[in-house]
Amino acid sequence: MCILHTLCNYLIYIFFQATVEAVCRRDATLLTADVALNFCLEKLNELASPISQELASALSRRAKERRTEFAGILAYLHYGTYALETMDPIFSVPKKTQMANLIKTFLSRVNLDPNDQLDQSEEPEVQIMEDAEGEPRQKKRKSKSAMELNEAIKKMQTPSKPTIQTKDVLGFIKREMALFEGGGSRGYYLQQTYDALKVISPTTVESERAFSSAGYLCNKVRSSMNDNTLDSLCFLRSHFQISD
Repeated sequence: MCILHTLCNYLIYIFFQATVEAVCRRDATLLTADVALNFCLEKLNELASPISQELASALSRRAKERRTEFAGILAYLHYGTYALETMDPIFSVPKKTQMANLIKTFLSRVNLDPNDQLDQSEEPEVQIMEDAEGEPRQKKRKSKSAMELNEAIKKMQTPSKPTIQTKDVLGFIKREMALFEGGGSRGYYLQQTYDALKVISPTTVESERAFSSAGYLCNKVRSSMNDNTLDSLCFLRSHFQISD
């Protein structure tokens, strides 16, 4: 009995270690975090021991508290509707109407709102110096030509986006969702949301790792370094670690 208890505790340790390492990876996303937590819960439930059941219950409760609707949106945009029915209720996906509103709100927060212009960068104004007669004709023609050329280049580099009316934004997102669920590809705004959600880190480990790296260099012995020196040393330390 003691051996089984020890083996069970060891397996629990292995499951949690693998889960923590997966969630804290540099390339971890909200989607991989869901997969790792779901894996850990499944393994804990398979053990069917009192401690594993207690840990699974605590982990489920904590996941419900910390998980946001955007993780469900990312799962929806990655899998579609075909794989969502088999997922655990903890890792649920918002309703379609709620999801469309959340996508619209998210696009607005990351400056990708269909109501706004996606390319709001303005070209610097060309200062035209007037001549003695007050008519800068040559410089004005040159400035106009440069502006037309810059406008043509910007139009070529700007990705094509659907032209819709402001009042139809929500309906347009719903139509993209319907096409995506029917087996089509993600629409323009669904793809923008998917790309933006993929870069969200599920933990704060990366920022805490930066503080830990600075702590190795700035200590009691080396406490008088300025910010630029510390930043350069952290950069060199990271560079040589990658090189090795």
